[in-house]
Amino acid sequence: ALGAAVAFILYFLLGRGLRQWIPTTAYVVPVFTISALTLTTAAAIAGTQCVAPGDGCPPERALLGWASRKWIGHSLYLALGPGVCGHTFLNAAVKYVDPLVISIVMLGEPAGSSILGYLMGVADLPGPWTLAGGPVFLVGCTMTIVATRRRERAASGAQSSSRHLPGATQLADSTENSSREGMIDDDDGRGSRA
Repeated sequence: ALGAAVAFILYFLLGRGLRQWIPTTAYVVPVFTISALTLTTAAAIAGTQCVAPGDGCPPERALLGWASRKWIGHSLYLALGPGVCGHTFLNAAVKYVDPLVISIVMLGEPAGSSILGYLMGVADLPGPWTLAGGPVFLVGCTMTIVATRRRERAASGAQSSSRHLPGATQLADSTENSSREGMIDDDDGRGSRA
């Protein structure tokens, strides 16, 4: 979980920098393409028995087993639902939300999935450690979000207060006027030092 959090933070920090000037679609299409090629290559290296299922090769051991009649519905749901929609939403949000907050909240996905699976009747009730850790996790998420908001407000407050310091405008105006007083206008309207 800690390694995943670090990887997500790095991924979203890079994404936040790029997302300031790249539209979401132009950002996610190459990311998804590279991910698909990397995962397919890793699956091929991991030792699949065949490329396509059939002739004694079960879908679970085929490189393209996800496309078999047995798995195509599940595969399309996972690809389009959590894959494309979920990750596209996260990559769109990283432009507006601190990557640390997104990464921390994403760590709650396994617990949320366990509870959702139980409510849907496809998984057992989460164990006592999961149930005990849930509130601790929520408190940690809340603390992270509150601290991030405070940090952002303090940073924006410091920027706006430096722009609105009493006398700052008058000082800038007097500096500009004093530098103009030492200038002589030429015929073409440009000034030169006296």
